[in-house]
This record gives sequence, C-alpha cells and structure tokens, in this order.
Amino acid sequence: MPPVLNITWKELLLNFRDRSGLILMFIAPFALILVIGAAFGGFSSETSATIGQIPVVLVNHDQGEFSTYVIDAFYSEDLSDLVSPSLNSDESQARLAVDNDQAAAAVIIPANFSESIYPKALQNGEFPNNSNDNPFQRETSTIEVYRNPSRVISSGIIRSIVDTILDRFVSGGLTTEINILQMIQFGLITLDQAPEIGEKLGREAANNPIENDWVSLKTENFSSEPQQTEFDWLTYSVPSMAILYLMFTINAAGRSILTEKNQGTLSRMLVTPTTATHIIGGKMLGAILTGVLQMTVILLGGTLLYSIQWGSYFGLILLTLAIVAAATGWSMIIAAFSQTPGQASAIGTAITLTFAAAAGNFLPRGALPEWLQNASLITPNGWGLEGYTNLSLGNGFESVLPAIIALFIMALVLFLISSLIFRRQYQ
Repeated sequence: MPPVLNITWKELLLNFRDRSGLILMFIAPFALILVIGAAFGGFSSETSATIGQIPVVLVNHDQGEFSTYVIDAFYSEDLSDLVSPSLNSDESQARLAVDNDQAAAAVIIPANFSESIYPKALQNGEFPNNSNDNPFQRETSTIEVYRNPSRVISSGIIRSIVDTILDRFVSGGLTTEINILQMIQFGLITLDQAPEIGEKLGREAANNPIENDWVSLKTENFSSEPQQTEFDWLTYSVPSMAILYLMFTINAAGRSILTEKNQGTLSRMLVTPTTATHIIGGKMLGAILTGVLQMTVILLGGTLLYSIQWGSYFGLILLTLAIVAAATGWSMIIAAFSQTPGQASAIGTAITLTFAAAAGNFLPRGALPEWLQNASLITPNGWGLEGYTNLSLGNGFESVLPAIIALFIMALVLFLISSLIFRRQYQ
C-alpha cells in the first residue's frame, strides 16, 4: 500500500477510536442544532416543507346570507389544496380543537355579521326622514380568528384569507354607500328607490369576491410548485454549526503532526522512504475523509429534521468536499507555524472562533457589514455559508460554482505552503 494511504488509514483509525473526538464531531453539533430548533420553534407541527390542507374549524353564529360567503370561500375549489375546513356549531369545541393542535385556527363568525354589512332596516326600506342622518348607520361586528401558537405559518394564512374577505366586504360596502348617497344628493334617485338600488349594488359587491379571482391571488404564494424560499434561520443553522464543528475537528489533524514530532514517531517515519509530502498528504486525506463523513451526517440529519430543500444536490456534494479540503489546509498551516501541540490547539481555537464570528456562524451572514462579509471570504466559513445559503434558497449549481472553485484553490495553496514549510523543518 502506498505510504500516503497507509498514513490515511492510520489517521482514520485514530479518529474513530477517540470517543471524545466522536462526541465533538457528531453529538455536540447535533445538540446545538436541536437547541436552536427548539428555541426558534423548529419542532412545532409545521416545518419548512410545503404547506397544504391546513385544518381550520369554522363556527357560524350568523343566520344571514353574508356569512355563507365566508364559509363558501373556505370550501371553494381554489382553496381546496390549501385548507381543510370543517364546520362546528360549538365554539368551545372549536377552540379545544385548536388547543389540542388538531386545527391551525378557528374562524368564529358573530351572530350580527350579516346585519353589520346589510342591516335589515335598509332591506325593508326604513330610511331616516332627516336627510342629515346617515341612512347606512349600522352596528359593528368582529370575526375572530382563534390561532394555534404552534402553527404560526398556517394560522397566519388563515388570518390572511379572512382579512381578504373582510377587506372586500368593507371596500364593497363603502363603495355602495358612497354611490347611493351621491345619487340621493344629486337627485338621481329618491329615498324610496335607494333600498332597491342599494340591495342590487350591495349584492354585486358581496358576490364579486367569491366569483372573481381574489382567492387565486392569495394562494399563489403557497403553491406546491418549486420556488425560491425566504431566509430561514433554522435552515441556516444546520450548515453553520456543521462548518463550525468541522473546523474544531480538522484542527486535531494538524496537532497530530506535532504530537508525533514530540513522541519521536515523526523522525522515525522520515528515516523510511516516506517523505514529508507523503506525511502531510496522508494526514490531509485522512482529515478530509473524516470531515466529509462528519459534514455528511450533520447535513443529512439537519435536512431530514427541518425538511430542507437544496437547489442542487450535486452542488451540495462538491461544496462540502471543497469546504472540508479548505478547512484541512488551514489546519496544516496552523500546525506548520506552531511549535507544540498546545500552541497549535490554542492558535487553532482562536482562529476557528475568529473565522466563525467574522463569517457569520453565530448570526445570519447577511446581518454583517458588507466589508466584513468580503473580508471573511479568506475563510472556508465565508465561502461555505454563502454557498449553502444559495442552495437552501433554491438556487442551482451555478450559484455555488464560484465558492467551490475558490475553496479548492484555497486548499491547494495552503497545502503547498504547509508542505514546503514541513519539508524545510524535517528534512
């Protein structure tokens, strides 16, 4: 077996026999990801997956016909893929269904809903005799949306649907009132004619939201078709923590060179046909394989946990390989400039935390100043977070190609520099 592969195999055995190292590689990042998920509601009954068939309970206390427009809207064909409505005459049971997480929200229509839109007095032609009085004065009513706090997105959608219906009722009602009042004011109609004309205009205004395209405008944002999603902190935390703990893990590979130097193992290896380049190459390859496995496990677990949709899985694989290679290069550089394992550990930890803070591992990268975002591109963290964010937003392979190229170049340059320094030190 070539010397490089012998050294690689030895590094893999050492890495996976170290229980504390395994905890740092896999358990610690997953624990932090789980904590972030719990803090930001990642384990509610909703995830970042496509939302559909939102359970909603409808309670109708109103006996008029205008409340049926609200009910019909939720049962309309346009909303059939988005909501799953059910009628319940018992308001307490509807609230209990929401409390027990059986529904995202309960829509409760008050008994005076239709009366507040089209009073019976107007329907019966009972207009005030005093022309200074507002003939359209009516009582107010409020539709209540009882929301499930663990279904923030779904209950918000239900609220938006109700808001849209009410906005149409209000705008249609105001338009009707203004038209009728102006026609009376200019003598185009009499008070006796107002009820008939008002009823006609009012019914047209009320019917238009149901018969026209208001529903489709609302459901477009929640289509099941692939589309670019918005920034999600839970999604961002998965690659962020994976990169952070990768840097800690990879630093151990560089320290092992100094440990073997102190123990005399390195000098004995150099007496054999094994060169410094073989040693560096074998340790880098072992570190890369370990890092790839670590990143794969964390990314796969996070993807399944938060239902992350990556824009290109081929880009995801290449980007991960490039990040691990670049991180390994930095580990070798740190070891090359250090004199003892303790010094390498201290420098490595300081650089890891500095890179993480500068690149955006502890907060969204977009929240950093632009100059810091640009400066942090000398780190694997910066390019890695840029790439993973692009992929999580649904962008394709071309969006991460610059990051992949930059990271592989970084890895190559760092490997050449560290190899040159080690050859001068040990030959």
